[in-house]
Amino acid sequence: VVAVDMSRPDGPVIIPAFPQLKLAADAAAAIPIRQAEIRPQAHPAIDKAQHRLHGGFARGAVAATRIYILQRRDSAAISPHAGPGALSALIKFSYVTRFGRAALVGDFAAMHLRQCAGLANRIGVHRLEVPAGLNRIGEAVALIERDLASGNRPE
Repeated sequence: VVAVDMSRPDGPVIIPAFPQLKLAADAAAAIPIRQAEIRPQAHPAIDKAQHRLHGGFARGAVAATRIYILQRRDSAAISPHAGPGALSALIKFSYVTRFGRAALVGDFAAMHLRQCAGLANRIGVHRLEVPAGLNRIGEAVALIERDLASGNRPE
């Protein structure tokens, strides 16, 4: 979950939050996390431990330059997610939509649609295809690192 500030004239930015990940034991073993304090499970019904990060986390706003929609595939790949499908994906995976139609009433629904459309137009949306299995997570990480290092604006 990230908070995006759409009000800045130079473009959308991601607002820093609490530097913590919740990971299952197998995920934590597969993903090297440096400078983290491992805390106990937040709730007995949730089989994940909290990893409070002490480094590698932005303390200030960061320009939003990429949006990835995750999909399971046989191999790792990044491809443009264009047209109405991109907007639909942003709306579908927006945090507020988990609360149902009751949360999207009146002017708020219209504002949410405008914000999602603005993100899709200014940043672009990509599919991040990830193979199943934590032993292959490095493939997706390498693709993301190359994509971000390219500095190209998504198509």
